Amino acid sequence: MSTNEAGVNWVQRELKPFGFRVHPMRFINDTTPNHIDATFVLLRPYLAMRNPYRPPYPGYEDIFIKNGWKIITAPEPTHKQVPTFS
Repeated sequence: MSTNEAGVNWVQRELKPFGFRVHPMRFINDTTPNHIDATFVLLRPYLAMRNPYRPPYPGYEDIFIKNGWKIITAPEPTHKQVPTFS
């Protein structure tokens, strides 16, 4: 729900000339459109953080792990009330 196949293909075409590879990811409990930075974010080289409520499906983190990345799970929020319009 975060994007669609056409969007992935477009990003791949745009970034390939610059030497970038794009790997789509799929997430458990990803049932509504959301920002990728609310699900999985690269904090710095070799460190990524994932949302505990929408982890990647098995196998999608493998490319990171095989390349020496550490993946941490975001901590629980300090407040339990979801903000209005969130």
